[in-house]
Amino acid sequence: FGNLFCIVAMASLTMFAWARHIGGPGMRRGLILIGLASLIGLAVLLAFDLLAKRWRQWRAIDAAATLSRSARQLFFHPLNALVLLVTAVGGQILLAAAVLMLAIGLGLDVGMIDCLILMPPVVLISSLPISVAGWGVREFAMVTAFGMIGVNAESAHALSIVLALTATIAAL
Repeated sequence: FGNLFCIVAMASLTMFAWARHIGGPGMRRGLILIGLASLIGLAVLLAFDLLAKRWRQWRAIDAAATLSRSARQLFFHPLNALVLLVTAVGGQILLAAAVLMLAIGLGLDVGMIDCLILMPPVVLISSLPISVAGWGVREFAMVTAFGMIGVNAESAHALSIVLALTATIAAL
């Protein structure tokens, strides 16, 4: 849960970077609103058990409050928070570096900053439990994200497949 929470936070923060570099004014406003809404949602999650005391008799509210309390215990304990942040951010940096190396191998004009900004939302979207191991969802997310920086759909699709196969082989 902690790693996913960090990825949501990183993806939310990258929305502001996306807004500076991608699209017109409408797209920029939309990305900023998504980033702000996500950060507010994370803050509400951390405080949910404090806000929902009188509604705890409902099972779903009680489960969300328990999750909130556990998240606060995890993130507000300095050593736990440090370990979690180092592993989550380090993992995203390594993933961005791997994507960069694969992109260079495919002859794509992509930089490390592009990969650092684009990959947290891709990871977040592909972690949604709507497909097997993120297949299809990850490809769509990478084609969309890398398309915003000028990578054509076929190349972004190939990059996504090579990334997934590389991860599968590394896991095996």
